[in-house]
Amino acid sequence: MRPSLAARVALPCLLIVACASQPEPKKERDPRDYTPPAAGHESPRVVLEPTPADADPHISRSAGFPGAIVVLYPRVVPVTREDELRPVAVGVQQRLSDLVLKALPGRKIDLRPFPERACPQSGCTVPAMGAVLASVGTGCAVVVTLSPPGRSDSTLRPWAGEVEFKGGPVPFREAPESRITVKDMAICADLAATGAAKEAELIHAIRAAFGP
Repeated sequence: MRPSLAARVALPCLLIVACASQPEPKKERDPRDYTPPAAGHESPRVVLEPTPADADPHISRSAGFPGAIVVLYPRVVPVTREDELRPVAVGVQQRLSDLVLKALPGRKIDLRPFPERACPQSGCTVPAMGAVLASVGTGCAVVVTLSPPGRSDSTLRPWAGEVEFKGGPVPFREAPESRITVKDMAICADLAATGAAKEAELIHAIRAAFGP
């Protein structure tokens, strides 16, 4: 059951019109806990080197590798809840990588660890996929971003919650949350269930944007 529409709350670059009160979400695996598979057990998910301490931690240390799709860590709005919502964000990122594998079986995934949420200034050399995770209380909404290689515009796709978009594709380096209005939210702990209704559409969108 979705939380009731109760109050209009303005966050930086994002309008949210919802609130909820439900139990805290269960903890999911952190991408930094990735352990390389044993020899002979190749995994489609790849995490490259950790973020250097002297660099902007939000910029991906990888621009991608041939044949892969970069799956960025979600953008959390407001950013002040980034640590608190990390288990939810990790779950969203893992689910997005699952959808890529369903849409494009056999493709490799460059899964970027927290908090790498944006491609380098020159853009990623391969397609990139990310998400905006907006939250008020224990209510969450998720919008997926699909970006071709290079300094390219991003297409927005709804995943969980009720959202509206302003304008067309999001220009490279523009914050996608500036184009999103959230009208209603799902319970953060129930995103996997509430987002399932739109997953067929997302698979089709991934295949159309990044395939074959």
